[in-house]
Amino acid sequence: MKIAAPKIHFLITLLLFVAVILLVPFSFYLYTRIDSFEKRLSANNSMVKIVESMPSISTPLPEEDQLFTTTPIATPTTASSPIAVPTPSTIVKKNTDYITLIAQASTNSPDWQNITSSEVWVDLKNDYGDGAKVYFEASLHADSGKAQVRLYDVTHGIGVTGSDIETDKLTTTLVSSGVANLWSGKNLYRVQFRSFDSSKVYIESAKIKIVY
Repeated sequence: MKIAAPKIHFLITLLLFVAVILLVPFSFYLYTRIDSFEKRLSANNSMVKIVESMPSISTPLPEEDQLFTTTPIATPTTASSPIAVPTPSTIVKKNTDYITLIAQASTNSPDWQNITSSEVWVDLKNDYGDGAKVYFEASLHADSGKAQVRLYDVTHGIGVTGSDIETDKLTTTLVSSGVANLWSGKNLYRVQFRSFDSSKVYIESAKIKIVY
């Protein structure tokens, strides 16, 4: 069966009209979706740019900010060693005693002369302790030449080592010996003196000095 031409044209026109009617809403819907997508895309791009523009944690601080940053200071380590603690020195006060001897005489003999009036008993350890030191002192002079004086240990019959003193002064002079070595125990001591060249010599006084 054949369809008339006018009907065909009418159907085509109707289909086109329906197509246009349907296309317009679809086009509007498509446009709206595309526009919404572009807005979201634009917003995402903006966020990416903001994030990229922010300084990262590893970004070095400006110089003015670096002034306020704390830098750990390395503490020097030293090998521990014992500290020597100084021992306080103990100052021991010494005592000094003098034993005055009666010794005033003169001689021109080159041999040792005894001055018996000067005799005295001394027990050094018992009277003054183990650390006591003995010195001999005498005031003497000579007309010329040299005068010599010493302590004599009557108990043992010997001169006391270290007690010898002498002078060649023409006026009375006090002369001191070094440390005299007294024997232990209680011993009798006296003063002896002589002239070195037989010239006249004089002794005015004598003392035993004990430091303990």
